Amino acid sequence: MPVGRWSPDPKMKEIGHYQAMNVREWLVSGSVAVFTRVLGWTMEELDVLFTAVRNDFTDPQSHLYVQMRFVYGRRPS
Repeated sequence: MPVGRWSPDPKMKEIGHYQAMNVREWLVSGSVAVFTRVLGWTMEELDVLFTAVRNDFTDPQSHLYVQMRFVYGRRPS
């Protein structure tokens, strides 16, 4: 699944747009505790890192993607 609008396929471009939004929303909330409590980083250091990561997500030359697996099932009738 692409992360960002870099894919030439219109459907994948839309999916990539939403995936990039999802990653940007998760970025701060999902990583502050790890970086500050475990690795001992300061919030100022994290602000610099988060800015660089956000810039990477908006860079059109950056063709990021994630591998996703979907598992589904049905209850036996």
